[in-house]
Amino acid sequence: MAEHPPGDAGQSGERRPPLPSGGDNRSPHLPGGGKTPGLPSGGGKTPDPPSGGGNRPVLPPGGGSRPLKVPSGGARPASTAGGGERPPLPSAAEVLDRVLEGRPLLAILRNLPIARTVALAEAVWDSGLGTVVVPLHAPASRDALAAVSRLAAERGEVAVAGGILTPDLVPTAKKSGAAITVAPGFDVDVLRVSLAAGLPHIPGAVTATEVQRAYRAGCRWLTVAPAASLGPDWIRDLHQSFPGISLIAAGGITPDNASGFLLAGARALGVDNALLPPDGLTAIITALA
Repeated sequence: MAEHPPGDAGQSGERRPPLPSGGDNRSPHLPGGGKTPGLPSGGGKTPDPPSGGGNRPVLPPGGGSRPLKVPSGGARPASTAGGGERPPLPSAAEVLDRVLEGRPLLAILRNLPIARTVALAEAVWDSGLGTVVVPLHAPASRDALAAVSRLAAERGEVAVAGGILTPDLVPTAKKSGAAITVAPGFDVDVLRVSLAAGLPHIPGAVTATEVQRAYRAGCRWLTVAPAASLGPDWIRDLHQSFPGISLIAAGGITPDNASGFLLAGARALGVDNALLPPDGLTAIITALA
């Protein structure tokens, strides 16, 4: 057996035997005790990281050598077929938080001519305080939603499809370009189909039992209607019982009562008829600001 050159001795001075040819999965040792970072051939385990406390790099599938960076404190991102990073998809609640944060107005543009719908949508977005909802209550409203969705895409906004009472309306909403669906009540099938289509869903709830059912189904944003009939105290009581849910007070909201619902704990307001007078939007924006 041939001896190793003197430079291949370990730190203790003893000589290491040569690596056997084939079949051995050990990585060759480097002077100073380090190991080669590459993956060994033959299907063996990934070598341990060098001393120094660093995390072992995650190698993409296919044996590539480019490590994928693992975010500190988070889950490891999934890798694509080509070995690149693919960040985890946000949850529906995270999407809604991002879209509606700092926007206390959900402008519900129901059964209006397309030109009027688009003009109001632009004014809502220009205010910086609102998101636009087009309910799908009639066949003509689909064209209005599609027009608003196209404009929203150009402006970096989102369009919301309202009035999603049955699961069969979800494909219509998606085809029309909506990014979110809203319903006045809670239907688990509507929720399931909407999420499967990639559209976060905001159902409606009034009683504590309904709110809890929606919460257990994963919903973190809910509409409460008719808000004007229920009153701000109703919103306050629900908010205190379910502090982890964002409530949208809708139905009968006016410039006169808007601030009362926000003070009671509503995170946003769904406004419809109060937007129709010539100065309606301005009055609502003033009340919210």
